[in-house]
Amino acid sequence: MKTTVTRFIPFLIHEFEQMESWLCHMASRGFFLESAFWLWGTFEKGSPRDRKYRVIPKAFGSAGTEEKEIYAASGWHYVCAKGDVNIFYTDNKTAPEIFTDSSTFKSHLKRYVWLSLLLLAVILFWTFKIVQGIMSLQDVINGPVTFLIETGALAATFFILLIIAALVSVLRYFFKTIFIIYRSARGKELRHNMPYKNTALRNRLELFSILILAAGLVAGILVSHNLPYTVISADKTLAFRSGRPVMLKEIDPESWKKVQRCIDSEAWSESVDYSADEYSDALFKKIVNICTDADDTIFRSDYYEARHEKIAAQFVKENLSYYVKQGNTICDLKKFRPAETTGLDYAGYWEEDDGYQHLCLRVGTKIETVSYSGSEKLLEHLEVFTDDII
Repeated sequence: MKTTVTRFIPFLIHEFEQMESWLCHMASRGFFLESAFWLWGTFEKGSPRDRKYRVIPKAFGSAGTEEKEIYAASGWHYVCAKGDVNIFYTDNKTAPEIFTDSSTFKSHLKRYVWLSLLLLAVILFWTFKIVQGIMSLQDVINGPVTFLIETGALAATFFILLIIAALVSVLRYFFKTIFIIYRSARGKELRHNMPYKNTALRNRLELFSILILAAGLVAGILVSHNLPYTVISADKTLAFRSGRPVMLKEIDPESWKKVQRCIDSEAWSESVDYSADEYSDALFKKIVNICTDADDTIFRSDYYEARHEKIAAQFVKENLSYYVKQGNTICDLKKFRPAETTGLDYAGYWEEDDGYQHLCLRVGTKIETVSYSGSEKLLEHLEVFTDDII
């Protein structure tokens, strides 16, 4: 009973020299190629033997009966077609070489040069778009966490890495093909019995990396589309609390009354606005944003629950670095107001020249940031923030 196995063929068409050597090695282990499709081959298992293989460009599709008979007369037998090549073998060590025309391989490989240039153009286009997008966010990206948040977290990261991996593969493919064409143009003979192990290993690693990155990209897209996202309407403002973050009504009740009147009357003025939303992403299992604009009072509070304490710590560090770059001095409340910040891992406060007050608190994976411009002093209400987050 014939036994067949399927094996991955770790070579592309332009690596026919290494493919021949690999097929010979497989035969020496008792695996004989029967058919091939893309990067997979079906092998018949038998007794090991010393067999030679040759990979020949297709002239007009798969080898015809006449062509097979001509090669068979020289001791070479047709195996199968793989892409744009036909594969032959012989068990006769003295069988003459059946294909020595390197110029045919030259013309055969030219189409792959144009294909690789097309792929290269596509990859470079998307690379340009990615760089352009990242540059547009350079003012808000201060480290890996803010980069992941601003660019769409996992999906964007895997997409960038996939583009890089594809670019490396296409460039290697392009230059290897150009090298073969160059050798053919100089009249060099086709090479056989070439070392193949390094090429096979590199190709396996490249394909594995691309598949993993592609799977990561798909997973990132699916995750981002299935994460919960809730827009909290204005008429539910009073009912909404969820513990965090602190809201304007707890800091500046007078300004909040303007928002309250709009909620009750359902008549919003141009100078009063409210928005709130709650969602999660790959880095944070919960994010709540509340933004209130009541005439000359602006209040924004954000609450985060990171999936790991290190993510929370890095996120705070990156946010603070942004404001430091703007020339602000951060006051460490853990040092200057230790009694009120007991139990917090970090507490920072700073004021900008335009009157905006900022507060940033962290305990474990929980973060709360506040930006406020109004008549009240945030530090006078510090207990409101620390009581809830600890």
